[in-house]
Amino acid sequence: EGSPFRAGDAFVKGRTLLSRASLLGAERDSPIVDEDVRSLFFPDGTLRIAGREYNGLTQSACFARGKGEHQLGCLSCHSMHASEPNDQLVRERSTDATCSSCHPGLASETHTHHTVGTKGASCVECHMPRTSYALFSAIRSHRIEKPQVKEGVPSACNLCHLDRSEAWAARVLGQPDAERFSNAAYGPRAVLAGDAGLRALVADIAADGEFAWMRPLLGDLLLDDYAAVRRVAARGLGRFMPTLTIDPNAPESVRRAVRDRLREEWNRELSAQAPAPIFRADRSLDVHAIEEALAARDSRAVTIAE
Repeated sequence: EGSPFRAGDAFVKGRTLLSRASLLGAERDSPIVDEDVRSLFFPDGTLRIAGREYNGLTQSACFARGKGEHQLGCLSCHSMHASEPNDQLVRERSTDATCSSCHPGLASETHTHHTVGTKGASCVECHMPRTSYALFSAIRSHRIEKPQVKEGVPSACNLCHLDRSEAWAARVLGQPDAERFSNAAYGPRAVLAGDAGLRALVADIAADGEFAWMRPLLGDLLLDDYAAVRRVAARGLGRFMPTLTIDPNAPESVRRAVRDRLREEWNRELSAQAPAPIFRADRSLDVHAIEEALAARDSRAVTIAE
């Protein structure tokens, strides 16, 4: 019979919005999908795949509690025609302006804890972190919520401060349970020991910032079992080192040689930024610590449909 949806109808008519709870059978008439629910959702129910932004939006207070013109919807930020093709954000309207239309006065350092005009002061960096993955890229979550540290979920703070730990982020956010989180730097732990989806996600974010110390760790991802992770790592290394040419599908011996070269070059240069424990006090690589992280890797199969 096809979909009952007709132009002009409410979008939810005839649609089933997937949730972690529904896929685990906690709801009546639970749908069934082929993928493991852990590939689709983080433990708190946040989607980890892009292309389902409406699902995330419905979990946001701005949508669920908003009324009338103050209910956040897709067209609050996006437009089919009054926008550039990439992201389709409405021209001449910043995302922060959309937020401040309902939350005036929050663009202050008292609220953001960052200098006005910097990346950290942007509403979306804290409330829409890039925790979704698609098309070999980290995509912004559309589940808009307060930044916090949760078990098994990338936090907004740690995705910007890859050299800091989850325990540090939880303390900064005033969480009473801060000490139950790891004190190891988040970036290296996620890239080396996380599941395949998390490895790709953080690798893309790392290469998009000023994290030169991630170069040798991206080198380890050139040996990843997943071709998608290798591709993200190779592209990221290309951003750091434009003259470096890497084929993520080259024979393993070739990729391993590149990884070894990156390690050697790092130990010669010794950047000033180098978080423990992956790096020693003299900022050289601690290969033993890297091998320990790789041995602890979450190697379960992950299916993320592009």
